[in-house]
Order: sequence, then C-alpha cells, then structure tokens
Amino acid sequence: MRVFNKTEYRTDDLKKFFRAGIRALSASPKLWIHVYPTRGNPRTHGRAGFNSNWVEMWIPRSEDLRGLPFDLATIARIFEHELYHHMGVEHKDMTEEVNYAMGELPKWAQGLPIRPKPTKSAPSVEDKVMGKLIHARDLLKTWETKSRRVATGLKKWKRRVRYYERSLVQLAGPKKKKNGR
Repeated sequence: MRVFNKTEYRTDDLKKFFRAGIRALSASPKLWIHVYPTRGNPRTHGRAGFNSNWVEMWIPRSEDLRGLPFDLATIARIFEHELYHHMGVEHKDMTEEVNYAMGELPKWAQGLPIRPKPTKSAPSVEDKVMGKLIHARDLLKTWETKSRRVATGLKKWKRRVRYYERSLVQLAGPKKKKNGR
C-alpha cells in the first residue's frame, strides 16, 4: 500500500488508518491511495475503480469545516465503500449502510486518530543567512574544482601542442640523401 498525501494531515496516521481498514475487509494490500484536501467543501468523498489498485479520497481541510467536527466515522465508512469498489463490488450488491456510508465508527478505526501535521515555524533571518552562506560556500568549492580542472586541461593540451610542433620541425628539417650523398 502506498499513500500519496496532499492534505494537512499526518501521512503516518493516514497509513495506519487505511491499513487497518484494508485488513478488516481482507482487501488486497497492493493499493495506491491518493488523499486530497477538499476545496471549500466540508464533505468527505472518494472514488475507486472496480477491481483496481487505486483509491482516491478527499478529506476536508480544517478551515473548510466551518466549526463542524472532524468526522472520523464518515471518513472510515467512505473508505470502506471505496474498498468494496476496489474489490469489485457494485452499488447494487452493497448493503444500504455501506452504500451510503452510514453508521458508527467501525471497530477497526477505533483508537486511530488522524492528526494534523505539525506546523513549521518560519525560519529566522539568521537561519536564512546561514543557509545562503552554506550555499555560497558549496558553489565556491564547485567553481574552484572547475578552475583546477581547466588548469589541468590547459597544461595537457599545451604539452600536446609543443610535442606536435617539435615533431613537425624535426620532419621539416634537412632531409638525408640516399646512398650517403
């Protein structure tokens, strides 16, 4: 199972959550799950191909909830619904509870939170300058290496030019006559 997370929620929590659902329904673990944030919509939804290896889920961002509680039960039920599609079950063959993602939090999802990612603090001015200094030192080292490589190449080709110039002078020098004359 691979989880491609584009949301504000922790990927490790999503992996544990989805893995528990896959085990509970005995679905194939060879699954790619793409998780996206909803845009301005507090509704969780998903889609999956029949007998496929992919599931897509849309989970609301915290600002899209508009004071509504984060509903883990709905996310779990919709994931179950999409897993049934993944296993080749059509809507007409699903129970009403599974088809409409109704009901309480499933047992497999209990105790599995989906927490937001920790917020990153903005880097200080000192950290930014330090990063730029490290980058500048790396580039200086790179250009010094290139400079030495160029100097070595110049020495090599100057040597070859001198060699061929001397060879040409020796070939163009006085020619020896045959039979000593």
